[in-house]
Parts: sequence; C-alpha cells; structure tokens
Amino acid sequence: MGLLLHEGGLSDAATVRLIRALAEIGQLAGWMAFDSADHGLAQRYFVTALRAAHQVNDRALCAHILADMSFQAASRSHPADAIALGEAARRASEGGTASVRASVLSRLSYGYAAAGRSTDFERTSALARELIEDRTGSEEEPRWMYFLTPNHLECQAGYSLISLGRAELERGDRARGRRFVRQGQDLLETGAYAVEKGDPSQRRALFEGAWLALGYSASGDLERSCEVGETAAARLSTVRSPRSTAVLNQLATELRRKQRNAYVRDFLPDLEERISEQSSLRSARTATVGS
Repeated sequence: MGLLLHEGGLSDAATVRLIRALAEIGQLAGWMAFDSADHGLAQRYFVTALRAAHQVNDRALCAHILADMSFQAASRSHPADAIALGEAARRASEGGTASVRASVLSRLSYGYAAAGRSTDFERTSALARELIEDRTGSEEEPRWMYFLTPNHLECQAGYSLISLGRAELERGDRARGRRFVRQGQDLLETGAYAVEKGDPSQRRALFEGAWLALGYSASGDLERSCEVGETAAARLSTVRSPRSTAVLNQLATELRRKQRNAYVRDFLPDLEERISEQSSLRSARTATVGS
C-alpha cells in the first residue's frame, strides 16, 4: 500500500481512499503490536497511522489513534504522557459522533486513573457513559467503531477503578481504596470474563478476568480471586496476549505473599506454570524472528 502511494499515478479520490486505508490498517497493526507487548513497533505503527489520518483530515481516526497511544502509555505506567495524548485525542474528537467521543473519553479516563486523579477520572468516565447511552442512532459511525458498547465502557471503567483502588491501598487509604476496588469489581462482573471458550470475545474475557481477579486479591477475597484467575489463566492456551499475561503476572506476584491461604496454595502453581509457558513461547518466537 505504501509502495502504491509512493509510485503515484492514482486519481485524487483513489489516493485519499488509499491513505485512509493505510491509516486504518496502521491503527490495527499498532494495537496488535501493543497487545503483543512490542511497544516500539506499536508506536511506529501508531505514528505512521496518525500521519496518514492527518493527511486526509480524518479527525475522528486521528482521535482514535491518539486515544490508543494514551492507553498504551497508561498501561506502561507513564501517566503524564497518557493524559497529554488523551487530551489531544479529546480535542481531535470534538464534533465527532457520540461513540467516537465516548471511546476517546474512556481512554482519557484510564490515563487519569493511572495518574491517581480520581475526580478527573470519575467526571470523564461519567461523560463517556452519558454519550454512549444518549446515542440516537442517526449518526453514521466510522466502520472501526464496531466494538464499542455500553458494557465495554463499563468494564473499562471497572479496571480503571481497580487500578485506582490498588494505588489508594498502597498509600494506606484503606476505606477509599476498598471502595474503588469494590466498584470496579461490580462493573467487571457484568462483563465478558466468564464467557464460554467458544465465544469470540476471548481476548477481552482474558483481560477483564485478569483485572477482576486482581481486584478480588486486593480486597482480600482470595477464594474468588483464585476462581476468577483460574478461568482467565485457562484462556492462555488459546489466546496469546502478553498485555493480559502481564496483569496475571501482577496477580501471581500478589498471591505469592498470601500462600498461607489454601485457595492460593492450590491455584498459584498452575498460574505460574501457565505464565511461564507463555514466556517461553514468546522467547521462542522472538528467537525465530531474529534468526
């Protein structure tokens, strides 16, 4: 596609369509690389996609890509970058459809959660929910906005709240921390974590299940944490998602400190074995690519 654009000779309309397609494919490739924890490659794809979207003045797609970059930064514990990118995405989304703006705000709210800015998180998350709930259905949505549902937004808020709650617990504010964690658990319980293995939402189920198990571990319900964690870890046999495996790794780290609990002693060896298998597979693939 890039070669076709470089060679030129296309009509103006065909060139615009090709550049827009390049932007959409670049965004998807960036997200796949991010999910695979290949963060440098993800950033290169995202930046290329952003330039292409900007070239054809597709502000909605620019906002979508910036929001993905914000989410990546927050996931890598760079909250300042996450907020800066999220705010840029919000500005780019102005005038866009309700779904585009809601999606962007949900990413920005995750950045606020990563920064511990609970008031900004709650305000932004609530606005995203209002936008998605008040959609009239009369707007023509971009084709890449197929995934967004009210429950998807609720679950994004769920793992953001668990992140906020764990940070508050670490700072010693147990009442506030437990409240955030409990709210996050309630939201994630409505999500995809328990879908059957044949359901197409396996990647989402793995990620949300890992966060839900981490929430129950933080709140001290170790039986439920191990139960949900076992369901999530079992998905590693069919889903390759280092992004989700990293959350399960956090769970394993926490559970190692709680091995006096019978449920933890029973579950932890299996969790560690599955994580180790994923690490070995990733190392083998990296070695194969590099050879």
